[in-house]
Amino acid sequence: MFGFKTRDYSANLAFGDKYKIISDPRLREANYGDFAGTPTNSFKNNLEKYLDKPFPNGESYHDVKRRMVEFLQEIYPKYQNQHVAIIAHQATQFALERIANGKSWPEIIADDWRKTKSWQPGWDYIINDENLYPCRIGAYGVIQNNDGMLAIVKTDHNNYFLPGGGVEKNETPEECVKRECMEELGFDVEVKEKIGLLSCAFFSSKSGGNIKSTGHFFICKLNKTCAPTEDGNTLVWLSPTDAVKMLYTDNQKKIIEKLI
Repeated sequence: MFGFKTRDYSANLAFGDKYKIISDPRLREANYGDFAGTPTNSFKNNLEKYLDKPFPNGESYHDVKRRMVEFLQEIYPKYQNQHVAIIAHQATQFALERIANGKSWPEIIADDWRKTKSWQPGWDYIINDENLYPCRIGAYGVIQNNDGMLAIVKTDHNNYFLPGGGVEKNETPEECVKRECMEELGFDVEVKEKIGLLSCAFFSSKSGGNIKSTGHFFICKLNKTCAPTEDGNTLVWLSPTDAVKMLYTDNQKKIIEKLI
């Protein structure tokens, strides 16, 4: 279904015993679900529909990118500054174009060599810290109630974060905190004081790999509450000591440790 035999046969035919060959299921073709075994023109003419939306009973192209990021982050420390030949499939090459070259999905689909009739024996991709570990600038609020308990966001992945998130284009960190508090918890807050700027690396379930995050941290005052504008988050009040134990990222743990 996913072309394991064809891929492994090609690797052995090309390299034989000359190089170490590693078979990894993360290099398989996309799981086309209900379309598997059907003529490719029945679904590959509409790939744009399945960038974030999975194929029926299958996976999306973003899912393929996530497993490719996981694979590359695993081999990168072992083979850094070396050449690694990857024999894979269309979807995995699409993922490499997205990761290494930063192309958008529509650009990748439009430039596909199968469409442009521009096949070549191989393609070179450069993997480095910058494209493999994307850096995100974030802003987060430290909000305490009258009992000294901290407002914590529990996500639908059961991870715990301070309220906040990624700073958007043309947005200040202070504006980001106010927006994210409203989206995640329905909190209308006043940003009072900046208390730190800390960085760390962590696994992001959204991107499917490790990212580097630099966070701006602010003391915030809760003015009023209303319904959150996003689903999937739960408000949890924790003591600072418990928050340090439960928070997902090291930079958030450290900022709360400073307050204890």
